[in-house]
Amino acid sequence: MRKFETKTALAKELNITRSTLYARASKYDIDLNALDTEGLTDEQIKVLSTDMSVASDVELKKEVGRLKAEIERLNNLNNDLESERQTAQTEASSYKEKFEELNADYIASLKEANEKYYRLFDQSQILQLNGANMGVEKDIVDGDVSDVVKRSDSQTIDNDVDKKGFWSKLFNK
Repeated sequence: MRKFETKTALAKELNITRSTLYARASKYDIDLNALDTEGLTDEQIKVLSTDMSVASDVELKKEVGRLKAEIERLNNLNNDLESERQTAQTEASSYKEKFEELNADYIASLKEANEKYYRLFDQSQILQLNGANMGVEKDIVDGDVSDVVKRSDSQTIDNDVDKKGFWSKLFNK
């Protein structure tokens, strides 16, 4: 806290006129009546010594410049992030398409393998029936099981009729 004898001494100390001193004191709400008893703080003296409107304009311009630079930096960062997001979305959609394509191919190959399995299963049943019925044609590979059953039934009936000897006396009555 610095104390001054008079307001004129304070004005001379600050190199300003008394009218400027009164104007700044009223503008910034500084009490000049108790200069010799209470005094002024360094901050109050600084406020009274500089024209805060000019100083604040300079500081404000500096702050505006700094904020503009920061806004520009953030806009550039935002644009970079937006382009990265677009790239990531494009990659994600291409990966999704590839995944769906591979999944469809996988399902198709599973269905094809399942169909092959059932065809092989049918063929193995046919071959087992053909192996059990020696008289049935051996060249059936892709045939209907009911067709093989009909052929085997007709073959057994034909075989029964052709039997001669002891068995024909028992079964051909």
